[in-house]
Amino acid sequence: MTTSTEQRRPTVRDWTDNGRVVAAEHDWRDPRYQTFWLLRLGFTALPILFGVHHARALAADVQFPPVNVFQQERSLRTTGGLTVTDITDDVNGCVRESGITDGIACIYSPHTTCCVRVNEFESGFLEDFATMLRKMVPSEGYYAHDDWDRRTENICPEDKEVGNGHSHCMAMLLGTAGESVPVRNGELQLGRWQRVLFIELDRERDRRWLVQVVGA
Repeated sequence: MTTSTEQRRPTVRDWTDNGRVVAAEHDWRDPRYQTFWLLRLGFTALPILFGVHHARALAADVQFPPVNVFQQERSLRTTGGLTVTDITDDVNGCVRESGITDGIACIYSPHTTCCVRVNEFESGFLEDFATMLRKMVPSEGYYAHDDWDRRTENICPEDKEVGNGHSHCMAMLLGTAGESVPVRNGELQLGRWQRVLFIELDRERDRRWLVQVVGA
């Protein structure tokens, strides 16, 4: 006589009778099956919920310093013709005046034909930079921006005297109009040779730049 042993999957009855937590195979409508999974999920979720509550309680006890915002505007008269002005000391002065010791300083130019950049203030580099830009975007040649037979938007009478289509193209190539520099211990965290530079891409004009310091 031959005998065979059939492997049977555990059921809810196995769990309740033997005290073992097992994966049960049963009718979902069976109250015992529903109780098994509710208990199992409950014991799993309790430590998580307790951890979240504990973390919230700790966060409520921590005192975070208030975030302050300081903004200042400065003006200058440029000489035109791809001139670069070092405004680092003025920006540092604004940071010190803000009273913020740790945060970030955003230096921004609200113009479309000039920008603020962080780089080295060295005559040879500045000459190379101007030469490169003029080769890439020469002032001579046709620019639709300067074609007054076609242009109908944002009309500025002084632009009719001297076209500046090339200046706008240069500004687009250089990217954003400003820079963000970390502030630590009340000072700009610039590298050894880094300076904050205001770059004029158009003719001689009255300009302004803004610095906003955010932190504590």
